[in-house]
Amino acid sequence: RCCERLTEIGFVDSLGGEGMKAGAWPAVPRRRCARGVAVLVTALACALVHAAGGTCSGQQDLTGNTGTFADGSGAAIYNKNLDCSWKITVPSGSVVYLTFTSFELETGFDWVRLYDGSSASATQIGSFNGNALPNSQSSTGNIMFIRFTTDHSIQKQGFDASWSTTPPPPAQPSPPPPLPPPPAGCAGTTDLTGASGTFSDGSGAAVYYPNLDCSWRITAPHPGSTVSLSFSSFALETCCDWVRIYDGSSTSDTQLGSYNGNSLPPNTVSSGQTMLVRFTTDGSVQRQGFDASWST
Repeated sequence: RCCERLTEIGFVDSLGGEGMKAGAWPAVPRRRCARGVAVLVTALACALVHAAGGTCSGQQDLTGNTGTFADGSGAAIYNKNLDCSWKITVPSGSVVYLTFTSFELETGFDWVRLYDGSSASATQIGSFNGNALPNSQSSTGNIMFIRFTTDHSIQKQGFDASWSTTPPPPAQPSPPPPLPPPPAGCAGTTDLTGASGTFSDGSGAAVYYPNLDCSWRITAPHPGSTVSLSFSSFALETCCDWVRIYDGSSTSDTQLGSYNGNSLPPNTVSSGQTMLVRFTTDGSVQRQGFDASWST
């Protein structure tokens, strides 16, 4: 309306037919000069309205299997006091799938509402504002009605949307978090040397593995020395998982003891320079395992 008013005024007749269009300021009474200032302010207001970009108005009827629409503001913000609607009609037997690709409305006061039919009297599918991108929505029939309303105060960037008769691809689920690495376990035979040291079943804070068969061969550094073995923690399945201690370098040597359950085994001393410790587990119940140390 302001632009129509400016056209009506024309920078001419309201100033007495003089040359405002030519850039001259006519020698007219103060009253006419005031009207000239009003014309200039009106022109500036028109320029600001145009700088704000386009806008929507009334109802638009949209048809076809696919398409796009928006609030009409382009890269600018939308206008205040809007009441716009779009009626999307797809071929009979199809439904409307609506997807928003951008969305920014004043929270609590500017709204996009979706209806499952041809008008706002149909069942409301959803109502949205704020900055969160709405989920894709669908109608039950071949028509969907979208209404966009704004109040008189804050304006935002608006929205862009598209429709289709083909459902959008489902969102890809987030991949599950990676599994923690399994605890380190023991395996085979480990040779231990030195005047003292420590070893364990290898499970750390976890339980040991099923079906293990591990050995530690401890050799004192000097001929004539013996190996003294002690346990600082011990928790094995009673009956079926075992720690066996041998007075030599293999399981064919004399067995000094065999232990399971939760009681700490007694300190054990070899008769010679070497001791073998063997740990075996079955396929069922697992416990915390053991920690041991030796000295010579």
